[in-house]
Amino acid sequence: MPESAVDLIHRDVLERFRRLLDKGRLAHAYLFSGPQGTGKFETACAVARLVNCPDKGGADCDCASCRKMRGGHHPDLFIVEKLEDKSEIMIGQFCERANNPFTPVIPRLTLRPFEAVRKVCIIRDAHLMSAEAANAFLKTLEEPPEATVIILTTAVPARLLKTIVSRCHEVRFFAWGEKALASRLQNEYDVASLPAGIMARFHQGAWGPAAAGRKDFFERKNAFIDQVLGGPMKDPPADKEEVRECCQVLFSLFRDVSLHHAGAAAEQFVHQDRIPLIQDLARRHGPQSVGMIIAQIARVREAVDQNFNVKIAFLVLKEMI
Repeated sequence: MPESAVDLIHRDVLERFRRLLDKGRLAHAYLFSGPQGTGKFETACAVARLVNCPDKGGADCDCASCRKMRGGHHPDLFIVEKLEDKSEIMIGQFCERANNPFTPVIPRLTLRPFEAVRKVCIIRDAHLMSAEAANAFLKTLEEPPEATVIILTTAVPARLLKTIVSRCHEVRFFAWGEKALASRLQNEYDVASLPAGIMARFHQGAWGPAAAGRKDFFERKNAFIDQVLGGPMKDPPADKEEVRECCQVLFSLFRDVSLHHAGAAAEQFVHQDRIPLIQDLARRHGPQSVGMIIAQIARVREAVDQNFNVKIAFLVLKEMI
């Protein structure tokens, strides 16, 4: 497991589940909710190992069961998540369908555990389930199979069916906060004060993306800015995650421009290493123009999520800037 993933595991949540195990009060369904990058999925995987570990070991236990689950090849651990080329978690990932390319999870949950004490099913980013998939999975939550623990993770609990939320015990995750995250980056990774503050503001206090991308953060973010704002427009990044990150960089940049228009101090900007650029953009674009650019950045992001033509949306953005 990558170093940053281990760091994301919430030891206090593991201890809570250990106490529930000791008291025999483990529920059948949990909802891990909180901002992106706060360790929900990583902690859910650690819980899956814990509830099946013969020694009730911690996040770094190396027993046979924990090794299999950590490696992703335990027969009683099921992880359901959106596929890269899809915008939703599909119903075929849950139920049998004609010409179904997936191995549906619901029929497998009805079977007895193969070698574990409990089957564990993790639905990652559960708010991305299609309406059909959510309704199909709701029936499983209403009549949970024996010896099964279900964990849903989400950054947007409001997008889940209320009936799904009501059948889960919610565990909330929180971002570190900008000051705490900046301090941790300085103390644990020797990141200088200014870069640590910029990364903490950019990632809104979320440890996961800050730790994972810390090594080449400035090179990537400034390359995205220069690609869109400077010179002839090249093709947008080919990788979807790079396009999403590019949109996040541009959104935060024009948010800084908007703050400049509002008279905010430079200390409130994310991109404190690009203050001359922010001032130049503020001179060239009034508040209304900045709002239109931010809206177009959102359209580029939507084009990625919906598998639309990203290049056209990028070209429109380039013309606006």
